[in-house]
Amino acid sequence: MKNIKYNKTVSLFENEDICIPHNKVKPIKIYNDSLLNKFNALEDNQSKSAVYRWLHNTNNKSYVGSYKDLSGRLKDYDINYLKRKVLTSNSRIYRALLEDGYESFTLEILKYCDKNIRFEREQDYMDLLKP
Repeated sequence: MKNIKYNKTVSLFENEDICIPHNKVKPIKIYNDSLLNKFNALEDNQSKSAVYRWLHNTNNKSYVGSYKDLSGRLKDYDINYLKRKVLTSNSRIYRALLEDGYESFTLEILKYCDKNIRFEREQDYMDLLKP
């Protein structure tokens, strides 16, 4: 029997502590080619607070974030916004999206949650996945 290493106990669900190995995280929704699926992602996530992950399809590097209205946040990820933000911030995800293109990334919705606890859920996933 294989030994599965658990990173730590995390509270991915409100009021419940569970152990999940990082490779067993099951996203709620997956948008494989985020360029082609952008409009679906915008429509599906309108007015929903969520934790999300950008996953590079080639090198498996990832970025975990959260937002109170995910559809609104995803609108921020347009090319012009990214170009402006790269000039003023050192965001790796902005640079990677610009350099490699949206088609190189999968967008995963990891968890829908109340907007008031989204930072806690985001931290849970960051601790678990170590993006």
